[in-house]
Amino acid sequence: MLLRPIQDENGLTLLEVLVAAVLLGLVLVAVFNLFTVGTRLEVDAHRHMEALRLAEAEVERFKAVPYAAVAAPEAPREAPGRHGTYLVAVDVAEHEAGKTVTVTVSYREQGQDKSVSLTMERGRW
Repeated sequence: MLLRPIQDENGLTLLEVLVAAVLLGLVLVAVFNLFTVGTRLEVDAHRHMEALRLAEAEVERFKAVPYAAVAAPEAPREAPGRHGTYLVAVDVAEHEAGKTVTVTVSYREQGQDKSVSLTMERGRW
């Protein structure tokens, strides 16, 4: 019996299957990397918004007190949040027209120090 070459090739060779598997693997790695980066950016945005909310709350507190009571606390305070601990510092500078209140909320994100600052002017009325 003589072996004849097969004329009808309907299947894939092993090399074609391996190339397809490698390409699929590369695509999946890229997609999973996008999920990782997206999740990290979302957490960063949540921390920034929480710091901003803390700063806004502190500014609103200074708006609600009488002018004479607007003074900076002696030391920054820690404020717990859903995404970690924040450091809230207040600086009050007095000038002719009134007082300038600057609230800075600092936090640490992935080894970097980040902060949000809000400033308000408080007149003598």
